[in-house]
Amino acid sequence: MKKILSLSYFLLLISYFSFSQTVGIGTANPDSRAILDVRSTSKGILFPQLTTTQRNAISNPPNGMHIFNTDDH
Repeated sequence: MKKILSLSYFLLLISYFSFSQTVGIGTANPDSRAILDVRSTSKGILFPQLTTTQRNAISNPPNGMHIFNTDDH
């Protein structure tokens, strides 16, 4: 019986997170129009840091991918 209840609880959690469309970091109420809502008054976002050579080695990068180019700043 405990295994059935544990499995049911696990499936309930999976279904809850599967249907959740918005993730919030630093906020209890993320904007429903955003897939990710990051808020802070004292911190920022740190993007991956690559040289130009490393950046150019990425084959077929997706549109909109962000990196910080350490050669060009």
